[in-house]
Amino acid sequence: MSADLLTTTRPAPLPDLGLVRARVLPDFGPSDRAVDWVAPLGASVLDMVLGTLPGLPPAMYDRLRVTIGEHVIPVERWGRVRPRPGVVVLIRAMPGATDYFRSALFLAVAVASIATGQFYGVAAANAALGAAGLTGFTATAATVNLATSLISATALFGGTLLVNALVPVRGADQSKDDRAVYSINGFQNRPNANGPVPQLWGRVRVAPPYAMLPYGEVVGRQRWIRAAFLLGQGRMDLSAAAPAIGTTALSKIDSGDYQITLREGTTGDDQLVYCTSQVIEENLNIQVRYDEGAQIRTTATEVTAVEVEIFFPGGLFHVKNDGSYIAWTATAVVETREVGATEWNTLGTVSATAMERRPFWAAQYFALPSRGTYEIKVTRYAVDDGSSSQQTAWSWSALRSFRPEYPLAFDAPMAVAELRMRASGRLNGTLDNFNLLATRIVPDWTGSAWVTQATRNPASIARAALQGPQNVWPEPDEALDLDAFQDWAEFCDSEGLEFNAYQVDEITRDDFLTDVASAGRAIVIRRGSVWTVSIDRERTTFYDLISPRNSWDLTETDTPPNFPDAFAIDFLDETNNYAPSRRVVRWPGFVGDPVVIEELRLPGKTHPDEIWIEARRRQYEAIYRRRSWTVSQDAEHLILTRGDAAILVHPVIDRRQTGGRVIGVDSGVVYVDEVVSVEAGLVYRVAFRAANGTITDRLLSTPDTGETRRLVLADAGTDPAVGDLATVYTTASPAIEVIVQKIERGDNHTAVLTLVPHAPEIFTSTAAEVPPAWDPAIGDTIGDSLIPAPATPVITSMVSTVDEISWFFSAGDATPVLQYQLRHREQGTSTWTTATALGGSDSITLDSSPYGSADVVEFAIRAVGVNSLTSSWSATYEHTVPGTTFAEA
Repeated sequence: MSADLLTTTRPAPLPDLGLVRARVLPDFGPSDRAVDWVAPLGASVLDMVLGTLPGLPPAMYDRLRVTIGEHVIPVERWGRVRPRPGVVVLIRAMPGATDYFRSALFLAVAVASIATGQFYGVAAANAALGAAGLTGFTATAATVNLATSLISATALFGGTLLVNALVPVRGADQSKDDRAVYSINGFQNRPNANGPVPQLWGRVRVAPPYAMLPYGEVVGRQRWIRAAFLLGQGRMDLSAAAPAIGTTALSKIDSGDYQITLREGTTGDDQLVYCTSQVIEENLNIQVRYDEGAQIRTTATEVTAVEVEIFFPGGLFHVKNDGSYIAWTATAVVETREVGATEWNTLGTVSATAMERRPFWAAQYFALPSRGTYEIKVTRYAVDDGSSSQQTAWSWSALRSFRPEYPLAFDAPMAVAELRMRASGRLNGTLDNFNLLATRIVPDWTGSAWVTQATRNPASIARAALQGPQNVWPEPDEALDLDAFQDWAEFCDSEGLEFNAYQVDEITRDDFLTDVASAGRAIVIRRGSVWTVSIDRERTTFYDLISPRNSWDLTETDTPPNFPDAFAIDFLDETNNYAPSRRVVRWPGFVGDPVVIEELRLPGKTHPDEIWIEARRRQYEAIYRRRSWTVSQDAEHLILTRGDAAILVHPVIDRRQTGGRVIGVDSGVVYVDEVVSVEAGLVYRVAFRAANGTITDRLLSTPDTGETRRLVLADAGTDPAVGDLATVYTTASPAIEVIVQKIERGDNHTAVLTLVPHAPEIFTSTAAEVPPAWDPAIGDTIGDSLIPAPATPVITSMVSTVDEISWFFSAGDATPVLQYQLRHREQGTSTWTTATALGGSDSITLDSSPYGSADVVEFAIRAVGVNSLTSSWSATYEHTVPGTTFAEA
């Protein structure tokens, strides 16, 4: 069997005279692995069977059940039945043959997929994607290096509001916090020994982990720092890197104080030039004194050389009797022995001769006799007399161990940054906040072709997640529905959707795809043997009409509208150099200050406008998809798969909705086998579903009040056929457009469908959103009325003489104060004179007093805050010049 399936090719397509849709399911019941095939008009049922299952031996034909509508097509008629355009041919494995056909479908490649709208809940998504396709650099039995975050929230939101979300919402109970996977906490380099190789997706400013820990070197009595940083695997665009130390761009630092090299992560990249071998540095800062004896430390393991560095914190000099300075010499004797040996051997000395009154360093490199682990002993050579006539104190500042191996032990190309920098006040011995701007280069859809270039498009990133070099088993092109990915890429471009994230910890490929797809309002799913995409957007095609005649056990759930006041989203703000920020998005219609605020995670979003739009979209989804329904159908004739759109009409929803079948047609008059109850004053319509799955909707002439089986069509159109499903409803309670969220197995070959509203209001409301102004320094722009005026300051004391007057005061509260204003005048006059002080001051002084002895001075004070808001003036006080200290009563 397997050999036939592997070697037999798909039959050549027949002349393109139209399209017929064939759907094959490997299970006799609801299945996640449906494969669609589009055949030309004129193709027989046998052509479709062999087209979807190439190499199927005739002996297995009777293990398939082929239906068109509700008509079963016998095997002997497969070659003679040629379906009409628009017909859906359902090919399903019979019980006992499901394992065979699962294998067949896995090996067969779906020629075309026409279902563009599959949406899955969280559990369903995991089941559809599976846990077998893990990918990464340090793959284990359960996880790999692809990265979490996103649409998750607190218990109230995650547990109720988005239970009917079509694009999955990963909840707060996930095993690893989002912040541990995607770096959103600012610029901090960290060691990541034996950890996963980071992955950059889209464009973001990153603080990469160390590829090699920083270590020092001494050049001309000055200390330099060398370090290598691992940006990640895969090619990156570093043309606009703008590297920085913290918030200070390297371009603002003297070019003579640093050297930097950047490698994009391609096969032709040069080797490192500043970090060419492994160096393990131990920072010591041990003062070595002659009277305290030697200091001993142990090297790293398997080393071939060491370097001893000493530091002179007060410089090195001698003062002669006449007060002049002369050079002086300090020497450290270095000895060694292998760990476990008893005999010490002299390596040499570290010596410095200088007349230097500023701090400086000295260091000496020593080759070791053989590779191993050694003890290093450092002894002060001369007596330190501690007199004031000399400065000779020094400390053993660092021990560096050298191994000859290249520092990067990874076969694939990696993007790396190397930095050599002079130690200074800006870089005080530690290099742990280096950062730069990078963009991932992957195949990107331009609208006409896939071009390898820098991109932020979620569709292109999802494709790279499936096929990129970080995968243990990358997917080939034939395993991807590239047409669907191209359509998704164009959708993301049109909607301005992006995914920008720096993944620094492990995540399964399935979870990462969920995050990327959510950023693109979609989900990536496995259909048969092919990865495809479903986009949550407005639908125009509906695949089935669900009524009491083809379903039963309909139940409805309506989630209570327990909405919070707002969502709060943490993100890296690309409008503010990717600084960590938070945006609060109020619920639609909410006015005032939010009190109940719930956290929403939107991984991959870095623009405050997109944060607003996507948070609002989730709010609209919670509002308009509160309702859901479950309904049972016969699995044998089930046409729908998860994500398909359908029409739901059922008397459980409204007693005036009636479902039946057409039993007769006569010139625009249709007879049905179910009694229709007619109420006065209502407009009635009828929906027909033909055997080929086509759904038409017709207006009825106003029928007589009461019960009837006779329906008179009032508009033009094609009449239904006998046997078609007919569902009558009123415009006051119309048919409901729904989407299949998930399908579960029921008893006795039945399927239980979960349906949620199509809700086109979600898309129209989202499209109409205009994000409020955003200031990267303060967040959402707010009105002056929300900023309080400062409180009235308090005068604590006053001191005066005939020459000078000083007032002392304190702020009234913690409200920011920009300026203090103190007004004063001689008692009996009407004109005030104003003296000012900055907001951080606590006093105001008049150096040249305008008042004479025995003058009575009146004075008061107030504070000026943000937007020129002022406090009230304090009480007016009096003081006689000259006088003693004034204290407020």
